[in-house]
Amino acid sequence: MNGRLAINNASKFTSQLITLVSGANTVTVIATTQDGATQTLTRTVNYNPAAQEPVRLVGVTAGDFAPQRIPFSLRTAVPPGQTLISRTQLDLDGNGSFEIDTVSPPASIASDYAVPGVYLARARVTFDDGNMMTAPVESESTFQIQMHQLAYTREVLCTVYYGMKHRLQANNIPSALNTIVSTKRTQYQAMWASAGGNLPTIAAGLGDIVQGRIADVSAELVAAVPDVSNPGDYLGYPVLLARDTTGVWRIAGM
Repeated sequence: MNGRLAINNASKFTSQLITLVSGANTVTVIATTQDGATQTLTRTVNYNPAAQEPVRLVGVTAGDFAPQRIPFSLRTAVPPGQTLISRTQLDLDGNGSFEIDTVSPPASIASDYAVPGVYLARARVTFDDGNMMTAPVESESTFQIQMHQLAYTREVLCTVYYGMKHRLQANNIPSALNTIVSTKRTQYQAMWASAGGNLPTIAAGLGDIVQGRIADVSAELVAAVPDVSNPGDYLGYPVLLARDTTGVWRIAGM
């Protein structure tokens, strides 16, 4: 989204904050498949920096792997005609109930997100002019949090690896190269081409993913193959993956 990687759980996507400039801003969302097919959607957002928001709730990130504790910042600006803040309410887990209900904004704000999903955190601030004859003014701000499911990301990574393996078993080198980062494709193309007619057999023996470590834009998995010298034992080798600028996971080394 505008060049920034989106957080996703297959069907829902959340962007990190996008900086807007004064006037019309084009927001472009590009979805890319493993094989490079794209779908683009654009929207125009008008922004006036002079129109100051009375309340702004912002998380330090728009998402992470669950479980995770995410801090927030809450900024307030007393609107014209009002003189003070009389109430601050926070619903950080998005369940519709305010778990924090106090007068002044808390010095420290954070919430634990234990379960993967999409949460809409909300802050409501009540301003008052000190006159009992006039109604107070309420302003709200929301911030969307999307928590990753680690199992889903692992499934995506395994799909990339096994996609490469199965394409090589079919002797389809051009298609298999789409699972490799662009900077390594020439190297892997030469290596696979050198295998000639043995490529499908070699690919079948690449082994299976057994474990790994996963971060937001990089991962290291371990593939295991039987140790022919020691029946019953296995040899492991690393499979490195990276999420490229299109948001697609690809193999960076193995």
